[in-house]
Parts: sequence; structure tokens; C-alpha cells
Amino acid sequence: MPVSTPPAPAADLPDAPSAWATLGMDVVEHRPPHWVQAIGSRVWSEDGGEYVDFDNVGGAVLLGHRDAAVIAAVRMARSSDERRGLARYEKDVCDRIAELAPGAEACAFGGEVSQALRAAATAARLHTGREQVFVCRGAEAAGGSRRPAGPIFPFDDLPALERLTALHGDDVAALVLAPCAGRAPSAGYLEGVRALCDRIGAVLVFDETLSGFRVHEGGAQALFGVRADLMADIAVLAAAKAVLTRIKAEPVIAALRAGGAEILARTRNRLVQADLQRMIEIGGDPAAGRLIFRGEAGVDPATVKAMWINACFTHRLFTLGSVNMSYAHGDREIAALLAAFDQAADRLVAALGRGVPQPRLSAAQSYG
Repeated sequence: MPVSTPPAPAADLPDAPSAWATLGMDVVEHRPPHWVQAIGSRVWSEDGGEYVDFDNVGGAVLLGHRDAAVIAAVRMARSSDERRGLARYEKDVCDRIAELAPGAEACAFGGEVSQALRAAATAARLHTGREQVFVCRGAEAAGGSRRPAGPIFPFDDLPALERLTALHGDDVAALVLAPCAGRAPSAGYLEGVRALCDRIGAVLVFDETLSGFRVHEGGAQALFGVRADLMADIAVLAAAKAVLTRIKAEPVIAALRAGGAEILARTRNRLVQADLQRMIEIGGDPAAGRLIFRGEAGVDPATVKAMWINACFTHRLFTLGSVNMSYAHGDREIAALLAAFDQAADRLVAALGRGVPQPRLSAAQSYG
């Protein structure tokens, strides 16, 4: 499989009399590099470059890459004897999910997010006898073509959702949203969505493909105390069994939230010190934080993001704007992230203060 070369450190940008905000820029679309190895909290590129990983496959990696217990469980499941035990694995995983997740009365397993969400939408339509499935914009783990088709509603805006559902009368089958994939919901929002579903007779579906067993042992439902009617999760049975067993036996979630809370607090403080809080916000759940990049008059937010992520890459930190904690992250990894964020803040402040023109970033330079 071809492996792309990691980005070279970006050269210092030249001084320029005209403000960077007034000049155009072509942002090159690209994919992140392919890694040749991943262990614990680290990933390695083809040339041997080692990076601290805070992307963790978009948050899918919870314990760390190649966790020994997970690898052993998968190898056992691949043996000829164990292949006959699919039903046993399903029962074991269902039992563990029922122990952890509130209201998990039954489980079904799918191979991908879109399959799980389509199944949830179909179940809601069959249960209600209605057709319309509303999907939250900007807070669903499955974006684009992977999410169910239907009217879109904004996250964290209950009045807008109430107005939209009123327009469709008695044909609303379900509301689908990820409760904390991105920024955290405002106080009372999820409770309001739950009450709205109860009032109009719709099914509430939580997309917990990111937050499930990451933000809390029982997922976002347990974290916020709001029960959904259906929860979309995805599991490879042998690995899922090993991960859920570890979550139950060890303080995995507490460790993720503690480390993530430190990162969020210190990053927010650094952004205020650098007077960058108007352009960059860090939010979301401590176990799955997100950097939100904004522009200001004439300043392209894509440029801000590209510069920030490039600076992180030169500091051997791999992130695409996420801070997805894993159980393999410790004090050294947190310190590495904070140092990379310090470098990114310094570079951005220097660029803004010197009136640097926006460069045209190459695929090797831009990871935005």
C-alpha cells in the first residue's frame, strides 16, 4: 500500500506590507498521510518519523493502538474453533452493553455507521408508521451520504427544531443526532429534544458512534441523563468484548476525561493569553475535544486551521483538529500536545502581527 511522505516543516513566511487577510489563497485539498505502524499513543510514517497521535482514527481508538488484550482477543476469534462462536460473542457483547448503557434492552450489530443508522431509521418508521426522519446538521458522527436522508436541523437550537417539526405535522418518525460529537450541548437542550419527541410521538435516535463508551461508560445518555429510544453504535465483536471488559475493570473513561480536561483548560488559557480566542475555540467533551477555527474580517478560517495544524505537524503531533484521548495517553503525550499548541499559537500570532500574506499551501504543507 503506498504511503505518503510526511510534511516537511513549513518555511517561515515573509514579511509583507499588505495584511494577509486581504490576499487570496488556494487551499489544497488532500488526505492525511498513511502510517506504516501504530502502537499505543504513537504512529510512524514511512521515513521513520514518530508522531504523538491525538486523532486516533477519528476517535475510534479508545485504549490505544494495538492494545495487547484486544489483539489477543481478535487472534483468538480468528482461530478455526472460535469462528463457530459468533452467537456467543454477540451475547457476551450484548450483556456488557446492557450493563453499561442505560435502556439497552436489545442489541443488533452492523458493519458500518451508515448501516446502523439506516437500521435505526427503518425501525423508527415501522414503529411510528410515519416517514420523515430528521437529522441534525453539524453534530452527527456520520456525515454526508452516510447519514439517513431527511430534513436537516441545527444542533443546539431547540426553537428552530420545534418550528421545523411543526411544519411536518404528524409525519415525523424520528430525530437523529449525535449528542456530543463536536461541541457540548447547552444545558437543557437534550432534555428539550427528549420532551419534544415524547410530545409529538417521534423516536429519539442518538448517534453514539463517537461518544459511545468514550465520554462515559454508558455513553452520552448516561453522561447527560437523557435516554434515547435507539442508539447507533458499531462493534467488531471480539475487539468490542475486550474493550468493554477493560472499561468495566479499569478507570479508562475517568483517565480520558481527566487528561482531556487538563488539555481543554490549558489550551483555553493559552488562547486567551495569545488573544486568539476570537479565532480559535476548543470545546466538546474532555474525552473527545475539538478545535473550532473561525475567521474574522477578511481572514479565511481555512488558513488559520492550516497554519495551526502545520505547526503541530512540525512538532511531531498528529491531529486534524481533534483531541481524541486514548488510555495510552499519559503526561508525556499531554505535554507534547501542549507544546505543539504553544508553537502553533506563537506562529499564528506572529503571522497576524507581521501582516503576512496568505501562502498557497501545497499538499505536503497543508493538513487542514
